[in-house]
Amino acid sequence: MPAPHAPLFKGRATVTGNMDVRRDGETTLAWRAEPKVAAWELRISERPDPRGDYELRESGELPGSATSVDLPIGETPLRVHLLGRDRGGRLVRRTIVSGLTRETWGDRWQRRMERMQRRMERMQSAAERWSGCGGYRASSGNRAFDEYRVETLRRLEEEQREFMAFLDRLRHAKDKAEFDQFMAERRRPNNTGPQPQTV
Repeated sequence: MPAPHAPLFKGRATVTGNMDVRRDGETTLAWRAEPKVAAWELRISERPDPRGDYELRESGELPGSATSVDLPIGETPLRVHLLGRDRGGRLVRRTIVSGLTRETWGDRWQRRMERMQRRMERMQSAAERWSGCGGYRASSGNRAFDEYRVETLRRLEEEQREFMAFLDRLRHAKDKAEFDQFMAERRRPNNTGPQPQTV
C-alpha cells in the first residue's frame, strides 16, 4: 500500500462572525435557525497556492430556513462566507470560516469538543458543590431561591445529557470517516511495484 501523502497545507481553521456554526457529520456545516434571516448568501473560495489569495470557487443563495450546507472539503484550504440578510437586504448574521481542509475540519471540532467537555465537567462539579455533594440541599429558607436552584440544576443536567449525546454523534462521524478513508485506500489499486504475471 502506498504511504499516504502529507497534506499540502498545514494550519488551523478559523471562524469569525456573529453566529455559531458547527460541524455536523463528515462535510456538513450547520447552524441554528435564524428567524430574522430571509436568505443566506454562500460563497466558497479556495486557495490553491499557500502564498496566494483565496479565489472564488462557487457562490449561491440558500433559503432563510436553511440550517446546514455540504462543503466540498479536500486538501486545498477553503474560505466559506455565510451571510444572512433580512427582507430589506440588511446583513443580520455572518460567519467566515477560513483555512478549512480535510485535516483542519476534524482538528478544529475535536479541540472544540474537548473544551466543551472540560467546561461541562467544571459546571457539573460546581453544581454538585452548590447542591451539596450531588444531592439537593435542604431548603435555604427562601422558596423562590430553592425553586430557582432546582430548575437551574435540572437544566444543567439536561444540557449535559444533550452535550454527551452530541459528542457521541461527533465521535461516531469521525470514526466512520476514518474507516471510510481506510477502506477507500485499501481498495485503490497498488501501481507502485511490478505486477505478478500469471502463467
